[in-house]
Amino acid sequence: MAGYKITKKDAYYTYEAPGHKECKLCRLHDPQDIDGGRLINGLSHFLPSGGTEFADNAMESIYYIVEGTMLFKGDDGVETVLEAGDSVHIAPHSKKSVTNIGTTTAQMLVILLPEALCRCPVMPSVHPAIKALVSLPWHEPGSASASPRRKTCWDRYPRASRSA
Repeated sequence: MAGYKITKKDAYYTYEAPGHKECKLCRLHDPQDIDGGRLINGLSHFLPSGGTEFADNAMESIYYIVEGTMLFKGDDGVETVLEAGDSVHIAPHSKKSVTNIGTTTAQMLVILLPEALCRCPVMPSVHPAIKALVSLPWHEPGSASASPRRKTCWDRYPRASRSA
């Protein structure tokens, strides 16, 4: 096993998760990929109206909205609209849900820390995965500096919009 693993844009694998609907879940990294690994990283693609049930899991989680508009509902019942560039950090066992309230596919980067590893006393003050998140390129949509949309694992499936 190595000290790092590179995942090229087409080297993900897909999986299904309980309580998820109208979505394509792509796993990019698993703890066993590297020596001493602790994090799970995925990129979730939600069709309009797709999302998750209001439930909890045992993992500390970070959701970062790459593209689209998601409605996040926390365990306190508060609903917050999250748009590209927004993120939410969720404690283990906290109930939550997300729903794509936009008209196009939403992409959400997911970072998970399994419960057994959340209490690890040797956690750096700023984990490299978090540093990577805040260093993602950013631009105003439609600006001259906007880069072309990168191909994602959802591109193999038709983008759909639904009329209500």
